[in-house]
Amino acid sequence: MGKRPDRRESFVVRLYVADREATAVRAIANLEALCREFLPSGCELEIIDILREPQRGLDDSIMVTPTLIKLAPPPVRRIFGDLSNRGRLLDALGLTGLELATTAIRSNQLRAGEPL
Repeated sequence: MGKRPDRRESFVVRLYVADREATAVRAIANLEALCREFLPSGCELEIIDILREPQRGLDDSIMVTPTLIKLAPPPVRRIFGDLSNRGRLLDALGLTGLELATTAIRSNQLRAGEPL
């Protein structure tokens, strides 16, 4: 069984989109929100518009947009769509369980009267 990623490990992801289509805008917003919430040490995010850089899409065999490729930490994963299903996205990125941990931390902060 592979090593579970640590939230402090650097995540490197590449998101392929086609211009500013609605699914691309949602995918970017969903990914940025997830990175802020679950990857406190940051996420190296590269967004590639295949209409402006078609060769990059060909080089990575992109057949549909949006496509997210998680490059690090291993294993490499491909995720398709607008990234709106948070549970499935966390699972695909190897971050399953962090949603519960984050919720528990927030609950404890609320009980202690601390700001979020």
